[in-house]
Amino acid sequence: MAKFPSCEIGAYYAIMRSARILDDLERIGVPGVVGAYAHPAAASGWGIVVVSMQQQYAGHAAQVLALTAQCPAAAYYTKWIIAVDDDIDPTDFNEVMWALSTRCHPATDIDLLRNTWSTGLDPSQYAAEDRPYGSKALINACKPHRHLKQFPASTLLRREVYERVAARWSELGFAEPPPKLTVFHRD
Repeated sequence: MAKFPSCEIGAYYAIMRSARILDDLERIGVPGVVGAYAHPAAASGWGIVVVSMQQQYAGHAAQVLALTAQCPAAAYYTKWIIAVDDDIDPTDFNEVMWALSTRCHPATDIDLLRNTWSTGLDPSQYAAEDRPYGSKALINACKPHRHLKQFPASTLLRREVYERVAARWSELGFAEPPPKLTVFHRD
């Protein structure tokens, strides 16, 4: 497998696969799916799929994870399926990492599927005869459904604080421009 970014074809595959996964989930009839993204850095979109969803009932995230893992567009090779709440942009790897770090409890929020469909190209299955078989990690990085109403609110920076710091950015010794923020705390 070529390292990212190998060429523009990886981005094309990722975009097409993302659209096909969304189509499959819609066709299956699973409610609440807001977005899906097959990250190009993950073997041209084949390795990781992130699904953003609006939780509607108990077990909804587990259902979305299982259906995504086995829908026609994602069943082949995908190793990591991550569900995030609809306040997380599945195309923004930093937001996904934040959700994994603040909303996922590994001991209870990760399930494994074994002996799933893989690819003859998977270098992690070193013996060639093992390559048709793979496994999938289903990772629930959503707020716990049973605690949605009590779950702590996300902390955001106030716009005036950001603007003060951004105005002093070079004075503070940073060579790069300040990070671009688009969402701020609402009073």
